Amino acid sequence: MRSKYNILIKALELATFLIVTHLSYYLSFVLRYQNDFFEENVMAYMNAAPYISVAIVLIIFATGYLDMAKKPQGEVFLKTVGVSFLMALATTFVVFYVRSFAFPRTIIAIGFFMMIVIFSCTKYLFVKLILKLRRRHKVVLVIPRESDTEFINKTITATIKFDDVVRIIYEDDKELLSLADIGEKIIVGERVSTIVKDQLIKWSLGKEKSVYIVPTMYEIAQMNAQLGQMVDVPFYRINQLNISLERRIAKRIFDLFFGCLFLLIACPIISIFAVLVKFQDGGRCFYTQKRVSYGRKEFDVIKLRTMVENAEGESGAVFAALDDVRITRLGAFMRKHRIDELPQFINVLKGDMSIVGPRPERPEFVSEFIQDIEGFEHRFLAKAGITGLAQVLGDYSTSASEKLKYDLIYIRNANVWFDFKMIIMTVKIVVLGLFHNKETFDVDLRTHLKKYGLKLKHTTYGYELETR
Repeated sequence: MRSKYNILIKALELATFLIVTHLSYYLSFVLRYQNDFFEENVMAYMNAAPYISVAIVLIIFATGYLDMAKKPQGEVFLKTVGVSFLMALATTFVVFYVRSFAFPRTIIAIGFFMMIVIFSCTKYLFVKLILKLRRRHKVVLVIPRESDTEFINKTITATIKFDDVVRIIYEDDKELLSLADIGEKIIVGERVSTIVKDQLIKWSLGKEKSVYIVPTMYEIAQMNAQLGQMVDVPFYRINQLNISLERRIAKRIFDLFFGCLFLLIACPIISIFAVLVKFQDGGRCFYTQKRVSYGRKEFDVIKLRTMVENAEGESGAVFAALDDVRITRLGAFMRKHRIDELPQFINVLKGDMSIVGPRPERPEFVSEFIQDIEGFEHRFLAKAGITGLAQVLGDYSTSASEKLKYDLIYIRNANVWFDFKMIIMTVKIVVLGLFHNKETFDVDLRTHLKKYGLKLKHTTYGYELETR
């Protein structure tokens, strides 16, 4: 029933966007010619219209434009601009393909901006409609007895906007499955045993339930595993966690091409902010710092200065906090939009870094992390990057252990196409400035829930949460 409802809504939304695409072009004609249309222009558009209809359907499906209900408004708008731009390119291609040269190019240009406006309004209305009609799902969280409160708070915060967390269950409860049956979505914490995960997955397969598992090294290692067999016994082959020689060569070609391109684009921006940094306090514009990359090899990373001069003169090497007093006002802006990272394209061209990869860590912290965080040494199986999966999906408050998971997932899936997607996602974050999360999650669970007006009841098996 749920799937039929979703299909109906998506079909209605797709049909609406098909209509508003042609409406955008019609309004572009009106704006350009004030209803005094030339017949040859109209006929040219009519010849291209069927192909335009096919193009908008393909673009919407290819970009996942229908699945944006839970995304932030800024991200939805950027996706709208992208869809409108692709539609303008597709229309230009169609005009040449069907040889409808009487189709005015100004209509395509006006139509691009018209689509941004009309698509944005249409998408906003559909998002509101979907969220209003959408039934809130019941969510159950399965955790170990000694669970991380910060993880529970983050999970609840991410969930309650669209669904209801109704129960938190300890993994060792004898009635685990019957207690979890109330939920339609089951979220399984990181340190829950493999036996319990296996039990929950097998139990959920025949039901209308979704299971969400926080990955450990065990799950990450199984990604892209190769299926084989021993006589008639199936098995998965777990390959080494590294990037093959062929992919490293392809990545290096990719880095050289885009490194040169982005450095040329970034040069004016770097120059402007270098002058602003100098004007701010008369100190150095740039600074270099020892970092660790592929094979734990050290190199000097180049950055625009965002802190006061000689920021670590007394404290030594320490992590920068979110509201670090050493960060200047200009530096805070540069960090928010990652402008301070732009000189690192020089490191990319030198071969010290890649455009996409795990962020380079300071030597002072590497040994400590390797000792404290299981699997941290594996992140040096790839060259350090300017951006990476941990940077586009995490934020400054994300712990080193959680960033490590993103880094290892990237290494397991690294290829040129993945790198290209990471660049697109990074541009989106730079524009929106999304990677500063100022909310704190390391507080008592009951205290955290008070912000959302939710009450908590402790039970023998975990907690019950009051639904709204």
